[in-house]
Amino acid sequence: MIEKGKVVNINPGFIQVKIERASHCAECNLCSVMGEGGMLLQLPFQDNIRENDEVEIEIPDVSLIKFSIILFIFPIISFAIGVIFSELFSIKILGVDFSEGYQLLVGLCFMICSFFILYFYNNRINKKENIKPRIIRVLQ
Repeated sequence: MIEKGKVVNINPGFIQVKIERASHCAECNLCSVMGEGGMLLQLPFQDNIRENDEVEIEIPDVSLIKFSIILFIFPIISFAIGVIFSELFSIKILGVDFSEGYQLLVGLCFMICSFFILYFYNNRINKKENIKPRIIRVLQ
């Protein structure tokens, strides 16, 4: 996916680019979290880029879809596995049927663990250059 953005800040080592919300993103609403209908990206520093330049950014489609699924679905699946695990563990191993509160607590613990897994996964993924957004050209 190719997006257009404006360089808003240049720091040592990285450039901050604001991407305006596009029409094909109407159903997502992720950019609205940033306020003013845009999203702020941090991209690697390049010598030929100045503040207020309009740039074209390539965001790999596969990584966008993959990470969206992982980010939103993995915690929900972890919660469900925690609830099912607590039910099976309490009946099969302990021979006692615990309340739904216990199942909810175990499900939440599994969900919290999934957030830690996602945090470490994100740190590992950030080292791969082929999935990161990159500036492909300056428009001005």
